Amino acid sequence: MIQIVIKRSGEEEPFQNLKSAKWNEWAAENKVQWVPVYEKILKTLPEKCTSRELQIAYVTGFLELKTWEGNIMAGRLYASLVSKDFYGNNKPTVAELHAKMRELGFMR
Repeated sequence: MIQIVIKRSGEEEPFQNLKSAKWNEWAAENKVQWVPVYEKILKTLPEKCTSRELQIAYVTGFLELKTWEGNIMAGRLYASLVSKDFYGNNKPTVAELHAKMRELGFMR
């Protein structure tokens, strides 16, 4: 069972079950029975893991449901993960992305 989560900054913090559960609740949109999958995933991870490893485990676990709703939930979780990979905590606005695409010649 997870005890410590290593954040992207390298900082270690105690695992917060409520924080993790709320993230899954958000992704489920009341369409997936996420608790059994969540509990199974938590039992398989080591006592100390990175937040990225935790997020990938959730994505994989919900894909294993092999249901449309599970795939949607996994997609929402994965999109959030990829967004952090690309932008970190500096997620650009739509206007900023549009300006960048114009600058690169992809949009007029």
